[in-house]
Amino acid sequence: GEAYYDNIDHAKVLGIEFEVRKQLDEVMDILSYFNVAANLSLINSVVDIPANELTLIRELDPNAESTRQLQGQSPYILNLELSYLNPSIGTNLSLFFNVFGDRIAEISIGGTPDVFERSKPTLDFIASQRVFYNFNFKLSVKNILDSSHKLTHEYKGTDYLRSEYKTGTSVSIGIDYSLN
Repeated sequence: GEAYYDNIDHAKVLGIEFEVRKQLDEVMDILSYFNVAANLSLINSVVDIPANELTLIRELDPNAESTRQLQGQSPYILNLELSYLNPSIGTNLSLFFNVFGDRIAEISIGGTPDVFERSKPTLDFIASQRVFYNFNFKLSVKNILDSSHKLTHEYKGTDYLRSEYKTGTSVSIGIDYSLN
């Protein structure tokens, strides 16, 4: 299909963000090198559907809303991190989790339901270990969960799959040398 680009006059976006970071030795001494962090964004975005488009939409669904969320804007984004950092032995381990809420990928025209990118969780692991004095061993494992990337149309409460694919998990290993 063809893609058309059209900027809207305005949108209303209201959001709030919460962030917590905690060194876990405050909970138990044995956890002295562990940290947790959480970040949650809640976003409400509203865009008026243009009158000519709304007329077409209401021909198929007379009760259709006159607004929609901003294209590409998730209603929530959650990031979690668990890390272990021990400078005395040169170890740094981090686990990152991210998930976002369903968001409009494409605005459809002619009354066809919009295309949504469905929520998907991601999990990444990054590690580095100092070896000898100036060498650092690094390991990165990205997209561990390999969740499906799904685009769907929703019509009368049912999701119709437009496309689905996975990008796979990637692993990288490296060694670097520092002059310091």
